[in-house]
Amino acid sequence: MRNIKKGLVLLMSLVLITVIFAGCKSKPKMEPDLAALGYYNFIVKGDKSDLPKIKGIDSKAEEAIKADKETFSNEIKSAFKAAGLPVNDSQVEDVYKAAMESLKQVSSSLVIVSHDENSADIKIKTTYIDMKALCEKASENAVKEIKSEATVAKDEQQLKNKASEIFINDIIREFKNANPSDTTKEKTFKFIIEDNYWVPKDEKQFGLDISNMVIGQ
Repeated sequence: MRNIKKGLVLLMSLVLITVIFAGCKSKPKMEPDLAALGYYNFIVKGDKSDLPKIKGIDSKAEEAIKADKETFSNEIKSAFKAAGLPVNDSQVEDVYKAAMESLKQVSSSLVIVSHDENSADIKIKTTYIDMKALCEKASENAVKEIKSEATVAKDEQQLKNKASEIFINDIIREFKNANPSDTTKEKTFKFIIEDNYWVPKDEKQFGLDISNMVIGQ
């Protein structure tokens, strides 16, 4: 009987210790929806204010911004090359800055769809800037202006240079005058806990999806 009693005391002690230590387990620095908002604000608006509370992303922030900018710039250059038009780095930089500035106008709402100790489903709704529509409008305006320039251009190269200048100016103007959409794009993302931080289960896909959503895709 004494051994049984001693065993029960030991068992209860172990259970109590487990409960105590479980209760002392530290929680993530922010709730999953706020972590998701931090990721969103960084990806879309370059807002780094919440990065110290997001796992690992603070050390990669500058690299991520640089990579995104390079991708955007290369796409602009490829588009102009395909059209047979010249474009320089300064012009591409101006387009990039205008595009990024326009995205600062979009807004989001986040809802926790489900949540347990280790994972959460976060629904993100966001307004967007319809980049495709803006570029198409800029192209139409540029074509009209270029037609009038064709009669005064001295040669083909001069016309191409002027066409590039017109299109760059038009697309920058469209970005600066852009308004966010009345409708929203939405998607639900899985977040998990890693090293006591809430992170997207697939960070790369999360970034791609958010980037596409805010430009209307």
